[in-house]
Amino acid sequence: MPRAVDFHVHLPTTEFMQVTLGPYARAAEKFFRTEVKLKDIEQIAADYAELDMIGVLLAWDAETATGLPPLGNDYIAEIVKRYPQQFIGFASVDPHKERLL
Repeated sequence: MPRAVDFHVHLPTTEFMQVTLGPYARAAEKFFRTEVKLKDIEQIAADYAELDMIGVLLAWDAETATGLPPLGNDYIAEIVKRYPQQFIGFASVDPHKERLL
């Protein structure tokens, strides 16, 4: 059993910060009064393992509102598949997109 669960993890990766958030990243850093240090997923998984924690990774799809590409559910699922002891996935659905099923 892990020591703790982080229930709200926005990945500090290039894929999220520079692609999905894009121009909004700096505004988020300013609002939260912090600078996000980019890491690769291997380092993030190692950090969580060292802390004996599980992280709930958030997908992010605000494409219709921002025009920016989502950090997709499949991307998050692949990370969880690679690091099942460290991460749980939490999907995102853009309600403004057409139904895919």
